Amino acid sequence: CIATLLTLTSCATKNQLEPGETEIKAVNITADNDSVDTRRLATYVHQMPGMENGKRRHLAYDQTKTEASCRDLATAMNNEGYMHAKVTAECAVIPKTRDKRNPKCVVNYRVESGTPYYIYSIRHDIQDERIDSLLNEGYTYSLQAGRQFSVAALNEERSGIVRYLQDRGYYKFNKDFIRYIADT
Repeated sequence: CIATLLTLTSCATKNQLEPGETEIKAVNITADNDSVDTRRLATYVHQMPGMENGKRRHLAYDQTKTEASCRDLATAMNNEGYMHAKVTAECAVIPKTRDKRNPKCVVNYRVESGTPYYIYSIRHDIQDERIDSLLNEGYTYSLQAGRQFSVAALNEERSGIVRYLQDRGYYKFNKDFIRYIADT
């Protein structure tokens, strides 16, 4: 008889903090530019307090995760055309009181967007004459000069071209056949 022992582990957040750990009470993201959607940027923060399975989640502050969040927030801003964006974070500690076991902190992320980049000009270099002709005859490019640079906009344009060509018989045409060169 062979017995098999199966051990399951969970990544669930611990319910209590260790003595001396600082609990994250809140996270704030502010930007110097009103056009930056700070609510959308919250998805790039690695540690967000909140609820889990109907219970309050206790998160210990982790400097490494805060630094990773700063890097990811800056990358997200770069992808939106803010190539010189800077993100800083500060952990404002609220001292513990006699009845509280651990100190708490508020993590404040500050986004300095810088000047956004805009598309100055677009040049299409299509090697296949039939595809070039097909696109010139009926495809309306959504990517236009004067628009703020955005990786999402490039991907949308790429998907539109692929859909257009596949609908016209180029069934094996895929997004990997399209590349962009952005020169700043």
